[in-house]
Amino acid sequence: LYSTDFRPGAHVLSGLTWMPFARLGLSASALVPVLPQRLSRQEGAVELYGSFYRLGGVLEATGPQAPVSLRLTAAAGVGRLQLSGQASPNYEGVTESRWVACPSLGVTARFALAPHLRLFVDGNGSIAFPKTVVRVAGREATEWGRPALSAALGLELSASVGQQ
Repeated sequence: LYSTDFRPGAHVLSGLTWMPFARLGLSASALVPVLPQRLSRQEGAVELYGSFYRLGGVLEATGPQAPVSLRLTAAAGVGRLQLSGQASPNYEGVTESRWVACPSLGVTARFALAPHLRLFVDGNGSIAFPKTVVRVAGREATEWGRPALSAALGLELSASVGQQ
């Protein structure tokens, strides 16, 4: 997960997609932190643990059985931001938590490896509301989530339900 001024963090993305129609469906996903994003300044550092939960629509831009497919998503979501400050001497660290709304747009390229197994590359962009201002030693150091970008690489396992 990447946001300007912060060192990128590592997250795990878990998702479920239901395709009741050949090219249209619904998607639910959760993005949870493994390693925080980090902002360092002379006065100390801020670590941000961001968790995101999304529900959205899916459009298969290519046929669902194509060896290489392209999937587009638009989602509404919420995020929980946990900011933890580690202060240099003479300063005080603070921990803060907040919820944000984060609509998103994404694109996923999927490559068939076997009949029900695909390799995917996913890119997602979102904007968080309300604006989250990060302060270090009482000064505004940056803002978070304007925009936030995520990328994922993984395996997708699919199942056909009710088909013979």
